[in-house]
Amino acid sequence: MAVSFGVMDWIAGGVIAGLILLNVSVGTWTEWQAEKIVANLAVIGAPTAVVVRHANGSHDAQPQEVAVADIVPGDIVLLKHGDIVPADGRVLEGLSNLEADEAFLTGESLPVTKQSEPVDEDDCPVGDRLSMVFSGAMITKGRASVVVTGTGMSTEIGSIARALQSKGERSEKGFAKFWYWTKVKLGLAETSPLQYRLNSLALALLAAAIVTAIVVLASTGFRRIPRSTATYAVAAAVSMLPVSLVAVVSLTLAQASAQLAQEHVLVRRMDAIEALAGIDNVCSDKTGTLTVGRMVVRKMWVPTGNKHGLTYSFKSGSDPFKPEGEVRCDEENKALSPGKVEEDARELHELAMCTSLCNQAVLAPPREDEGWQANGDPTETALQVASYKMGYAKPALIGLSLPDGIKTVPVTNTYEQVVEHAFDSSVKRMSIAYSDGSGGYVCFLKGAAERVLGCCTRVAGAEMTEADREHIMQTVETLASLGLRVLSFATKYQKADVTSLTRDELEATGWTFLGLAGIYDPPREESAGAVNDCHVASITPRMLTGDHPATATAIALTIGILPKTYPKSAVMTGQQFDALSNAQIDQLPDLPLVVARCAPETKVRMVDALHRRGQTTAMTGDGVNDSPALKRADVGVAMGSGSDVAKQASRIVLTDDDFASIISAVSMGRNVFQNLSKFMLYMLSGNVGQLTVMLFGLAFRDQDGYSVFPLSPVSALWVNTLTAGPPAMALGVEPPSPDAMTRPPSAYRTILTRGFTIDLFYYGLLLGGQSLINFVIVMYGYFPGDFGHGCNESDNASCDPVFRARATCMATLQICMLLHSMQCRHATISVFRLGFRTNKTLLWCVIVLIISTFPIMYIPVINNKVFLIGPMTWEWGLVAAQVLVYVGGSEGYKWGKRVLYRRKGIVAPRAPGDERGLASISSKQTVEEK
Repeated sequence: MAVSFGVMDWIAGGVIAGLILLNVSVGTWTEWQAEKIVANLAVIGAPTAVVVRHANGSHDAQPQEVAVADIVPGDIVLLKHGDIVPADGRVLEGLSNLEADEAFLTGESLPVTKQSEPVDEDDCPVGDRLSMVFSGAMITKGRASVVVTGTGMSTEIGSIARALQSKGERSEKGFAKFWYWTKVKLGLAETSPLQYRLNSLALALLAAAIVTAIVVLASTGFRRIPRSTATYAVAAAVSMLPVSLVAVVSLTLAQASAQLAQEHVLVRRMDAIEALAGIDNVCSDKTGTLTVGRMVVRKMWVPTGNKHGLTYSFKSGSDPFKPEGEVRCDEENKALSPGKVEEDARELHELAMCTSLCNQAVLAPPREDEGWQANGDPTETALQVASYKMGYAKPALIGLSLPDGIKTVPVTNTYEQVVEHAFDSSVKRMSIAYSDGSGGYVCFLKGAAERVLGCCTRVAGAEMTEADREHIMQTVETLASLGLRVLSFATKYQKADVTSLTRDELEATGWTFLGLAGIYDPPREESAGAVNDCHVASITPRMLTGDHPATATAIALTIGILPKTYPKSAVMTGQQFDALSNAQIDQLPDLPLVVARCAPETKVRMVDALHRRGQTTAMTGDGVNDSPALKRADVGVAMGSGSDVAKQASRIVLTDDDFASIISAVSMGRNVFQNLSKFMLYMLSGNVGQLTVMLFGLAFRDQDGYSVFPLSPVSALWVNTLTAGPPAMALGVEPPSPDAMTRPPSAYRTILTRGFTIDLFYYGLLLGGQSLINFVIVMYGYFPGDFGHGCNESDNASCDPVFRARATCMATLQICMLLHSMQCRHATISVFRLGFRTNKTLLWCVIVLIISTFPIMYIPVINNKVFLIGPMTWEWGLVAAQVLVYVGGSEGYKWGKRVLYRRKGIVAPRAPGDERGLASISSKQTVEEK
């Protein structure tokens, strides 16, 4: 534009200014759309906290999840292990072993144990305010209620932020600061890997554009460069640059994130979408992810004086939270009466007490049109519902009122909780202690069978023998083989004070084994289909769970993670896997598909083992201890119900905790990757076509010895901006290809492969060659080859042949490029088999832009003054012929690739509706890998 105005070519300058304005407007609009989508997603992904408030005019305060930004002083916030404290607050009574990591405030590396008693000192430092929790701290242990005292900038961390703002930010100086600023502006820093590669490509093309401009100027010998040549040099340089490439990529990724949010997948970092496309392993938890997560107790087993013990079966209705259903003794074939368990089944009494009291889940009675509600861990909820069914509702045992109609055992004294050691995944158990009102303490223990048995010394009123342990573990295996998650329970009574004991001291020994509970968590209906989709997509699903090996194996077989016949090494426990050295793990033929009793450290070792094999993985997690594995994985996937720490360590959050949502995200990632490849192929091959015409056209000379351009500068910019831009954006929203989930992950790790480059130059040279051939045919086949005088700058009598040839060249290039956008929809499938109406946006772009060719050709002034072309007549026959040549050349090229791939054993994808179906190419090479 500046060059055109500088040489006083007002028409060209005005048109170029308009095209630049249009291009900038489109780029700005796409960036704004992307930023708006990202901002909306940020609102969806805003941190939340559980606050006790009155809802819908109710007189009873209920826990509810609210955005952290909506918390105000005076709110009661419920904190638990793994939470990030949302505001400063004072700890209320009833806390349970609360510890918080406040290293960011105090520098103290160890967690701080909190208390509800106020601290008397007025000028007490932050680290000694034991009755306070502070915004940003992480709860490392226990749970508590706190009343909010300060939010936002009124918190301790807010005061630090104010001090930093007033002091000013410290930054790098001199050249280092300038260089970093330059990289940020060029898009080479503070960006995703994909954006980095695209920005690097754009910079490389910019360098090539400068060289192109120099080549054009060199055609004059650098002597008295005409103003038209200077303008043409700029146009040729611009033809090297794909229009709005980075903006289209940003919009495509943002739109994909918005679509994933509707499918319960919250993308925290945009680069996760591109990373998901190339993963070849998904390591998933079982409970709540592969399974429904709404658990019910199916079986309880209690040891008795005889050898076999007694098994009780629990029935449930359609509502798993409704505390109604029959409890029947299998051996005696009799049903128990709620509230009379102590009389009818004395051996079940203590186990029922333990399932009720060693539990923090809360059941809420129906309100209005809603059913029973539960607040707490799904496992504890299932145990609490079972306790209600037996007549051991926790509220009655601790002296609270119960809803009408709930039957309970006679309560002679109430229990007051004094100690709780919350469930810890490293020891796989929890313990709790109650004061019984007579000066003693009743303690309960629950957890994994082997971890609880290790603390027990008695069972069924006698000393526990090795035979007892073996029989209990055999019973665990029996229940687990039914697909039940098995928990063990124990109790002990102490006269001595337990409030000062550490976890290890309390849980070490002296416990009496009470029994087992088998909890059923059915697989999600969609899990089997999602696992099958993984196999089709050459992705290996793995289950890493804390459950018993038999339980994990049963579920894995049900949903297809394990085949019907599998080697012994396919299932391991975390202890077995961790006992292997890295060298031994690397020598395994295949890594295990199921790891039971899996600890968080085991997940990290699994990720590292996969990386050593050159594989990429997505890892799910929900706990604080899962955060190292989430961060180490290529894509960390946190559960929406998980801890804040896990969410912050992940790139993606599943708001529905559903494994199938991960596969939806992988499918979306692959579709985005393919669409990026499609519109990049379209734009770059169009650039090659334009450049072919413009550079080879320098060989044509007029009567004055100057080059005569096959495309005018305005025509070149028109093709580069309008012919390339809208179809490229339409390709960015192309529906998923039929083979997107049948190609191996390696096909989705880089766009600029050898196959892509061959396609790029084939199509580009085909487009440019056809246009140039038509220019030559008109000039030398119909006209005598006289290029006139001054035809690059204005219209005169000698320029009619050049103008008509130029019009033919432009029409050929524009129409064939638009048809080329349809061919770019797939690398091997014929456009006629794909169908034209599956992407209506692209179809309308092609139709409208083809129609726009005619006004340019025939409206006076626009044709001969702006575009420097003339009206066409018989030349349309040449254009039509080249259209047929292009269609034949592109379809023949695809056919040749399909034949070549079949000969090399590469299964080519088929179009939708092909009765032969889509073939999986999990172990085959792909087009992109060639």
